[in-house]
Amino acid sequence: MSEREQLIITFQAVKRGEEGAPSVLYRMYYSELYNYVLSRVNYAGKAKELTQDIFVEIFETIQLLDDDADFVSWSRKIADR
Repeated sequence: MSEREQLIITFQAVKRGEEGAPSVLYRMYYSELYNYVLSRVNYAGKAKELTQDIFVEIFETIQLLDDDADFVSWSRKIADR
């Protein structure tokens, strides 16, 4: 299964409210999002804190995202705010 296919399946599971799905999505994209945030703030402690806050916002607003293919760019837009 490709990474994109896995993202789509996991994303849909999160939107359906399946137990454990948010943890899978978090594990799949934590490093990528953390590295993106770290490149913006250049401080590991702050990057970890911000990344966790971003995931909270992602899970609170994930129902608003229609196109699961845009998850990565959408999460980066949240990070940029």
